[in-house]
Amino acid sequence: MSDGRVENPAAFVLPCLVILAPLPFVIATRPSAVIRAAVLATQTAAAWWVTGTYTINLGDPIQDYAIACFLYPLPLMHCLHLYFFTDPLTDGTRHVHDIRPAQDMPFWRRVWWATCLATAFRGIGWSNQIAHCPPMPKSKTRGEFIAGALRDLALFVLLADIVDIYNTHNPIMSYRAAEAQSIRSQGVLFQSLSTGLWAINIWANVQVLYCLTSILFVGLGWSEPRFWPRMCGDWRDAYTVGRTWSRVWHQMVRRFVASSGKVAARVLGCPSGSTSSRNAQLLVGFFASGFIHNWGDRMIGQTFGRSTPFFLAQAFAIMFEDAVIAEGRRAGVKESMLPRMLGYVWTGAWFVASVPLLLDVVADAGRPRGPSLPGSPLLMLSSVFGLEHSFSMPWPEARNSTSVYY
Repeated sequence: MSDGRVENPAAFVLPCLVILAPLPFVIATRPSAVIRAAVLATQTAAAWWVTGTYTINLGDPIQDYAIACFLYPLPLMHCLHLYFFTDPLTDGTRHVHDIRPAQDMPFWRRVWWATCLATAFRGIGWSNQIAHCPPMPKSKTRGEFIAGALRDLALFVLLADIVDIYNTHNPIMSYRAAEAQSIRSQGVLFQSLSTGLWAINIWANVQVLYCLTSILFVGLGWSEPRFWPRMCGDWRDAYTVGRTWSRVWHQMVRRFVASSGKVAARVLGCPSGSTSSRNAQLLVGFFASGFIHNWGDRMIGQTFGRSTPFFLAQAFAIMFEDAVIAEGRRAGVKESMLPRMLGYVWTGAWFVASVPLLLDVVADAGRPRGPSLPGSPLLMLSSVFGLEHSFSMPWPEARNSTSVYY
């Protein structure tokens, strides 16, 4: 690698397991704050060294960005939450199958309990389940659940494939990627299209992995269908920026983002339930989310911190819409179809305007986008039926030419 890192997938991925090994023991024993701080500092330093020494190339800069966020900073923030913002042993945290408090369990049983808790990012099946989680699956047999998951999987694969085809044929994301052009360069129409497909890409790919995992665990009898609600919420809830982030988007970071904001608001002395408390929680929470994504910046050769402006901008947008909603209520505006439709327009316009702040980080890496799927079902079908050259797209930077999908 030109930045001095060695491309070694095993050396990049496997240390994550070692770095996180202390987590269940810290939960199960609850050592002093000094020891907890030392453990977290050591984990963070080790993660920083690994990600600065080794790298991995998945063939797509967004996938490289995402894996760096998922493997190290996300679990480290989870550690911060469990080490300092809560004490599961004494705060009444229980799993639905627990028959006695964790602190009364034998040591190794307690370590296993802590391991299960640590892997439950959303707290499904636990007393500390996060807010706004999608509804639990209705009572189903394992076969019914797997059939439904396979149906969902087919939809998500189809959506991911459509986005893959778009990304790998869009000139600024493929053969002209080295020019590091923003999606803004293609005009408002394609900027809007690229923004929407970016959201669909993440939304679909996260749920592809989630469906596969749920099928494995439920199919092998390791888990029950009721513990696998969908990863993302209903898009009909996306009529404000705040609801989009809190109810529709994946909720892997919600627990520690929320706890970080609440702790910060308390430290700042903001009255509970006040506007100042909510705003402090928004700013600190989105800053924490930005911190996680900053590791993705570093992974693809960008300056650590490049992604932060996008996430802080979300906090300010939510503050703005909170103020507008409050004024509307004072003026007697009631929730109805018209305000909700205006909300959809506002939310869509906001993301079209702000998402380039994040996608420009990836574009500036100068690397072409690659497919997220190992193969394209749509392109394979088009080949089977002889339709390889039946569709073309007039890309805006070269109006007199087209890129043919084949």
